[in-house]
Amino acid sequence: MLVVVLLIMSHRSQGGNNAPPSSSLIPLFNEHLSPSLRIGVVTYNLGASLLPPHGSLPFLLPLSHRCDVLSINTQETEPVKPRRAEGSRSVRLRRLVIKALMGGNGNGSGNGRGKGGGGEGWIPLAIHSMGGMQSMLFVREGIRDRVRNVVVEDVSTGIGNVVVNKGGIGVFVTLKKSSVCDEDYGEDDAGTDTECMVFINSHLAAHEGKWSERDKDFHRISEVLRRGYEERTDRWSRGYVRDGGEGRRRMRRRRKMKKKGERGGNENENENENEGRPERRRQDSDDFDVVPLISKIPHVFWAGDLNYRLSLPRAAVEGILLEGGRFGRGKKEASYDDDDDDGGGDETMSDSFSSCYSRLLSHDQLTMSMVSSRAFGGLAEGRITFPPTYKYDPGTGVYDTSRKERVPSYTDRILWKPGKGVKCKRYYVGEEGEGRSDHRPVLAEFEVEI
Repeated sequence: MLVVVLLIMSHRSQGGNNAPPSSSLIPLFNEHLSPSLRIGVVTYNLGASLLPPHGSLPFLLPLSHRCDVLSINTQETEPVKPRRAEGSRSVRLRRLVIKALMGGNGNGSGNGRGKGGGGEGWIPLAIHSMGGMQSMLFVREGIRDRVRNVVVEDVSTGIGNVVVNKGGIGVFVTLKKSSVCDEDYGEDDAGTDTECMVFINSHLAAHEGKWSERDKDFHRISEVLRRGYEERTDRWSRGYVRDGGEGRRRMRRRRKMKKKGERGGNENENENENEGRPERRRQDSDDFDVVPLISKIPHVFWAGDLNYRLSLPRAAVEGILLEGGRFGRGKKEASYDDDDDDGGGDETMSDSFSSCYSRLLSHDQLTMSMVSSRAFGGLAEGRITFPPTYKYDPGTGVYDTSRKERVPSYTDRILWKPGKGVKCKRYYVGEEGEGRSDHRPVLAEFEVEI
């Protein structure tokens, strides 16, 4: 397992800091900050394909020009699935990402956005790999002074919850809020001048019949990441979570019940402990709701190969795609990408395309899990305007022609927590470039007020 957490301290910072990187502090901030950040999220299952040493990642170029924060998440980067140590392919991927962001004009700035990023170069905040998964988080130099702390956690959901071929990685980042957001949120918010966001990369159970296992993987990942984050941050850092002070009230209740248990004996200790932790839910319940991780963290971005399938025969999926004119035999025909800066591709998409995707998504397992609140409750997804991202014959635009003939499905997804000041501007499939994966890269761009 490789963990790299980097915080580039401002040259204006005063005094030393002996705290570990996961709780590093930057004492000085700009007085006037832009309330709007453009956040880019990428998920790409590489299918253990060999990345060319001098290749490129063309889908990163538009994001590097438009975004202030960039979360890059890959799965199956390594061919040996159970391994936990980083392999040569992960190193090669990281070099290609750094080349794409910091190459080009020499500093990775591209043409910049002026607002927030100001055209500055990129700074890596966190790089973490677990098995075949890799998560990388970059920010513009112009907002590095807003970073208060970075915490990275991971959890395996493979065989026996030990094998790391499946699981999740969470990167928790706390940023200083702008003065505009301080006025909007008011004085009652816990964490008066900071706000937390988490970027999650997950690879859930495979195969069409493992629907319930995928739901359980979601709950295990969200609970273990939340618990690890809280354990690695002290009590004052809990104030980063904007939940109206409920976190502090729970801690006070726990202290009172602990003292009461010490005075009155241990017979009701377990009952009191459960009463003091209302956020814990039975994982075998059929009535799942919003998990504590999503309810407590203001901004959640969940990406990855979620592996949810279309519960339809392959012939039915192909027939729907043919009716919509989206069952092509080439790369351009098999992917949809909206290049308009305003993200308005939905309005120009033809009715046949819209009907085609809507019919497919009515049989999508993830959509049904979200609607029934069995998994991913409290999260939302942008409008899908592209054909299924899995499974292709590697290097082609043709769906699986192997003996198994897997059903084309939307396995690669990006979800987020909707709320005040959060907008999904674009949701699309990126250009694969020189890769030879059986998946397609999926990208999303958000505008967030912090």
